[in-house]
Order: sequence, then structure tokens, then C-alpha cells
Amino acid sequence: MTYRAGRPLSLVSFVAAVLLIASCGGSASTTTIAEQPAASSTTAQQAARPTTTAQTQQPTEASEDTPQDIPECEGPIDEIALGATVSSEVVEGDPLYFCVDIPTGVDSFTVSLTGLTASLALYVGYPDLETVQQGGVGLKSSTAPDTEDKEVTVEIDPDLIWSPGSYYIEVSASAFASSTFSLTVSTP
Repeated sequence: MTYRAGRPLSLVSFVAAVLLIASCGGSASTTTIAEQPAASSTTAQQAARPTTTAQTQQPTEASEDTPQDIPECEGPIDEIALGATVSSEVVEGDPLYFCVDIPTGVDSFTVSLTGLTASLALYVGYPDLETVQQGGVGLKSSTAPDTEDKEVTVEIDPDLIWSPGSYYIEVSASAFASSTFSLTVSTP
């Protein structure tokens, strides 16, 4: 478990406000995550969506019978299916957020970040987006340096904090950096 101290709250608040305005159909004088003008909320959201490049695993039986009481992903973020890979690009100051719903019956899952051309950070948080943005007990991060592939594995253990539900993922770039990447969420 890692707490990310030292991160200016004002930057997080600014990014959250811009994303909230864009997702609600409002306009802002800044650009969206994809660095394209916010012509309309639908156009901006479609332009900012990462591209799904491969389906690496079939969903488990548990995901087909997911109970209704497991919360779904919320917020101005992109969902990634368990077993899928997305490819995108991130620039410093504009972190990208993803969410994956982990159904009952999954014992663990791994989030992998590959194909980096600059130093990126990978964070996985539970139970909400705020945990990823501001730190907290339910936050895990990769310790791999620079452009090395990053990986975070979460063992589901309801006796601790790690339960089935929505897990949030942040991919962010180091100062003055931008990089393409592939993000995969897999089960053993």
C-alpha cells in the first residue's frame, strides 16, 4: 500500500473540474485529455477514448453472473473489460483514468502497462476514483523505474480492503514527458 504524498491538490482539482465539465456537456476554455477542442461533449468524449486493441482473455463464468450489488464504474473515465487491452497516449499534467469491474469469484487480477517510450506511473485504487487521485489505504502502485513495463497485482481479500467491485487505474507521465502505452487487465 502506498500513499502519494506531495501531489498538489490544486492540480488534481483542476483536472477533475475540466473532466467533470467535459462529461456534463459544458464547455471549458481548456482542451480535453485528447488535446482536441471540446466542440461537443459527445465529440470530445469519443476523441478522448483510448482504442481497444485486443481481447486477451475470455470473461470468467463469475463475470457472467455478476451480482447486482457490485457497484459499476463511475466518473469521467474509460472502462476496460477484464481480459482486454487498450492503447493510448498520455502527456505530463493530463493523467488518464480507467476503471475495471472485478466480479465475485475472481481471486486476483493484474494491471500491466507496456510499450512505454517515456517514464510513466501506474496506480490502482479501490474503492473509488478519489483513492487513485489523492492516495489512501486502497492504493497500489508499480515501482518499476523509467520506461520499464509496469505491473500491479491485486489479491482479492474481503477481510482486508480488497473486495470485488470497481477498481480505478491512473496512468500518468513524468515531468516534460509523453508516451504511448498499452494497458492490460488480466486474471491468472
